[in-house]
Amino acid sequence: MSDTEPLATKLVFTLEDDAYPLVRLSAAIEGEVTVAARIPATGRESPTREFLCTDTEVSETAVASLHESDRVLDAAARGHDRETCVVEVHVTDAVSRTVSEAGGIVGTASAEAGRAAFDVFVPPGGDPRATAGAVVDAHPSLALGAVRHDPSSTPLRTGPQLQQRLRDRATARQWEVLRLAYERGYFERPRGATQGDVAQALGISQKTVSQHLRAAQRHLLTGLFDDGLLRGTCTKPDD
Repeated sequence: MSDTEPLATKLVFTLEDDAYPLVRLSAAIEGEVTVAARIPATGRESPTREFLCTDTEVSETAVASLHESDRVLDAAARGHDRETCVVEVHVTDAVSRTVSEAGGIVGTASAEAGRAAFDVFVPPGGDPRATAGAVVDAHPSLALGAVRHDPSSTPLRTGPQLQQRLRDRATARQWEVLRLAYERGYFERPRGATQGDVAQALGISQKTVSQHLRAAQRHLLTGLFDDGLLRGTCTKPDD
């Protein structure tokens, strides 16, 4: 490493507050849970969608326990196979949102048996002290456990940059349909709007809305899981 190579600062936070879904789910299943992916909030009142991954079976009782947290608007198991189970959680005031607004990027976030750890990266030129302070001010139950300086070997993206990368994967029309469907509550349970409502608002057919929604979701999920735009993974790191 050269003397002039820019360094990113890695902040490691720990958390044991079960008001946070990552901690709560890991305690409920008495196992390890990893944030596999996140879809950032689109507005001040919108939730962050987190996909929690575990190799332990998640019972209906464990999922139901997530709704007991004031930070959780919705939670549901999204499927499982012999190796992994994924739970989608809609989170208000997410740690990742605070980190992004404070100029950082959340890396790995995982928890085991009620104790979570978050890796937060501050890009070269950023202010690690200010980022750490903003995170702890917004989430007092987080504790800063370590500060390390690492080579910035991979591009670090801020929240707005990441949103633009995701948006660039879909056409303008697909994004417009997806955004309106989201804002009208199409993805909520119970639904706040139907495909017909979205079609009427945009002056297009319901069939066209359905096609655009499927295409946009496919593009976004490909970016999240295949291209790793959020650097999420369901696999455990090598020891």
